[in-house]
Amino acid sequence: MVNYASNNHYNKACSIFFDCMHKLPEGGLGEFITHPNEYFDE
Repeated sequence: MVNYASNNHYNKACSIFFDCMHKLPEGGLGEFITHPNEYFDE
């Protein structure tokens, strides 16, 4: 997650954070979050 954020891939870092906070496997969301509001919509 930190590597993605450090390399300006914030959507990937946010998606991985979402997976961790919801105890999903990495990629468990099935797609990357592309807009900040999507985090709250899921």
